[in-house]
Amino acid sequence: MKMIKKLLFVCCIAITALSNAQDEVLVIEDKASVKLKASQEAYNNGVIAYSSGDMVKAEALYTKALVGNERFAKALYNRAVVRHQLNKLHLSIKDYKRLLTTTNNDYPVHLGLARVYFDRKNYQEAEEHLIHHLSKHPKDAKAYYLLGSVEYISEKYEESSDAYSKAIDLNPKYSDAYHDRASAYKKQDLLIKASVDYKRAIKLKPNSILYKQNLAALYRDNKEYGKAINLYSEALHLDANNQILLNNRGRAYFENNNFEQAKKDFEQVIKVNANYALAYNNLGNVYYKIKDYHQAESQYTKALSVDPALGIAYFNRGNVREMLRNTNGACEDWTKAVEYNVISSVVAYGGQICNKK
Repeated sequence: MKMIKKLLFVCCIAITALSNAQDEVLVIEDKASVKLKASQEAYNNGVIAYSSGDMVKAEALYTKALVGNERFAKALYNRAVVRHQLNKLHLSIKDYKRLLTTTNNDYPVHLGLARVYFDRKNYQEAEEHLIHHLSKHPKDAKAYYLLGSVEYISEKYEESSDAYSKAIDLNPKYSDAYHDRASAYKKQDLLIKASVDYKRAIKLKPNSILYKQNLAALYRDNKEYGKAINLYSEALHLDANNQILLNNRGRAYFENNNFEQAKKDFEQVIKVNANYALAYNNLGNVYYKIKDYHQAESQYTKALSVDPALGIAYFNRGNVREMLRNTNGACEDWTKAVEYNVISSVVAYGGQICNKK
């Protein structure tokens, strides 16, 4: 009887111990579950913050999600994207590279790295990651577009136009790809192809000031001033006080010997922005052409008061001072122009004049 009681006592102790052990496991499992749940909640809130444009909050929430689950790939990828947008490029690269070490990673990590390296102006690294990405995602038009941009900046214009062409093949309505391929063609002196692509881009996005401006510049280069002026005018209907457009249309008028219209455009630029040094310089050129040398000198001087390093204004003022028989002033200006790397046959001529003094 004593033996039976002893056995029952031992059994009770064993059962109690087992029960306690199970409780401990449940507690541990509950803690892990709570941690994962909190991690998921932080991630979800991070997505909401990102959608509302609060990148700082989104980064903090994705970081909180990773504290709760360091293998949370979605949170890590999203944090890399957010850090890129916050211009924390080093940290973004760190997150992307950490993702590369994870298994079964379906995120476009190499494309993300390419974009960050592009913004860091590390174009070789960007190119390498883009090629890696495209080897696995050969139908990614945006990746080909970015590759075209990398090649363009690297002055590999033929490769650039080829990459843009692939982007267009994949997306025939890719207006930016047409526009940028046009710029690459222009660098290769394929001006007809460039003109066709600029026009295609404008057709796809008729309210793009940039597209119209660059086609107008192409027309100016070809001395088709009427076409250039019309395009600048179209663009100015979209933004009447765009100082760059006004200045460039003024130059087209000037190059077409319409000095009165050129004068109006340059004066309007100055009205919009009194610190636009090139507009004063260009207005000075108008007065020089109509032989109002005192006004020309005044405008060049105003240009230099805004930008004392504007070498072309020294060069031009030197010319007009020579016309006004102020040889000393002309020589001083030409010397300044040379200091600012404005070299031409007229400067050499000026040097001859100054050496005879």
